[in-house]
Amino acid sequence: MRRVVISPALLDTQARLATGDHPVHKALAKLPPKQFDAIVLRGWMNKSAEEIAWYTGITTSTVDYHCRKARERLAQALGRTSRTKKAGRTTRKTKNQGE
Repeated sequence: MRRVVISPALLDTQARLATGDHPVHKALAKLPPKQFDAIVLRGWMNKSAEEIAWYTGITTSTVDYHCRKARERLAQALGRTSRTKKAGRTTRKTKNQGE
């Protein structure tokens, strides 16, 4: 029942984004369905992981996973580095190291 109510609205949103001109909209529209649902419900509709889990019938940790993967895909599609990756991380000098 939950998916019956939510899915048509999300599919309509995805179809409208696919026809838009903005690169972010096009990248969002190309996300896999579960990632699209999670990122739109969380980012645009301000739903919590618990609400999204209830709506979609998955666990909150799976919601977090889909959101993280969606952000990674969006960053890649837009030619940006993802904040979730820790590549190139530098260490901070402590007081004693720099002296």
